[in-house]
Amino acid sequence: MFQSYEYIISLFFIITCYFLIIPTIEAQANTTIIAKLGTEKIEKLPQGSIINYVYQIGKNVKDDIKSPFPLSNSTTLLNENIFFTITTCKAPLQNLIKNPKMPPANQLEVWISTESKNPGPDSYGHKYILKDGYLNVTIPISKGNYDGVYVGVYAPKLSDNYLNDYYFEIGASSKGFVHQTPIENGLFFDDTDNNNALLRTFSTSIEQPLYYTYFVESTRVNGISMSSCAYKENGWSTNVTYTRSEKYGKYQTSIFLNNLKNGTKYSALVTEESTDGIKTFTPVNFQTQSRKLFSYIY
Repeated sequence: MFQSYEYIISLFFIITCYFLIIPTIEAQANTTIIAKLGTEKIEKLPQGSIINYVYQIGKNVKDDIKSPFPLSNSTTLLNENIFFTITTCKAPLQNLIKNPKMPPANQLEVWISTESKNPGPDSYGHKYILKDGYLNVTIPISKGNYDGVYVGVYAPKLSDNYLNDYYFEIGASSKGFVHQTPIENGLFFDDTDNNNALLRTFSTSIEQPLYYTYFVESTRVNGISMSSCAYKENGWSTNVTYTRSEKYGKYQTSIFLNNLKNGTKYSALVTEESTDGIKTFTPVNFQTQSRKLFSYIY
């Protein structure tokens, strides 16, 4: 009985954080936004609704952002590509009290067209589905396309077993994908006790990189684990200590996370910025120990 009560309190805390962490959104669902190349702010998308974007390419290319990869060598937009990325920052929560084995919420759907101005489930367009909270799509722009690209982001209607709404971010550029997916190898889990964890980077010849670490309870990124936005919006970047060491001309960073909850599963995302560009490492999963132990990690 006590464990059940404790579980309900934990779920209430997670739902409360859901509303506190995500900022207030201005855009309304089932509407159309005239968008610029770059990154649109995080949008709230209730279940069963859609937000459409119109990218008037000819008017927007001069406002394009600088993306670290991949770069296009062309200086004209004729017969060029537009790179789209959509990433889920928050998905509806499963009612795990009712069914602890309930799967994560369905993925967002994306509909894209260069002809239909409101692509979506009830209209024409090419359908794409995010995978683990992330999607990138390359759309070729032909010389005769002076209108632009039309994008619809649709949230599927779920059963009453799922709580709250979707939140997502969309990016578009002629220079490369705006959002990175965390697939770079370069980080591993070392050790943990009941309130701390130690991660280490691979040894590298880069002397002074800059690291950012975000860690969350794993339940918060179920089904959206390939979205960097999910970690940044729902996790913490505090209580992190970095120690850089050198051996035989190779450098390694130890990442120490403290003030964790005991007996809890976590996921950690680390990005590295250096002269070689920006890398987002594959997330590391770990669980703190449940017994009260003397802290031996250092």
